[in-house]
Amino acid sequence: MIDRDTVLHVARLARLELTDGEVERMVGELGGVLEHIETIAQLDLDAVIKASQALSGEIVLDRLIETLMTLALEQAGAERGLLILLRGD
Repeated sequence: MIDRDTVLHVARLARLELTDGEVERMVGELGGVLEHIETIAQLDLDAVIKASQALSGEIVLDRLIETLMTLALEQAGAERGLLILLRGD
């Protein structure tokens, strides 16, 4: 987490003079940036790339659904899965 002291330290390194309001705003903004970075770091990018490649190669709906289910089961570590499709409107 980014705190006031960290923002002031970085500001000193960058030779910036910040008002108290700017420091508080930067604490919140930088904290938000770090939260987004943590979320991105949790993504399994290999799985995303694998899914993207598989999906781009599928045109037939039945085959596409089968591929999606296979990838979802692999990522979940499951042996079986169920897909419920709603038909209508």
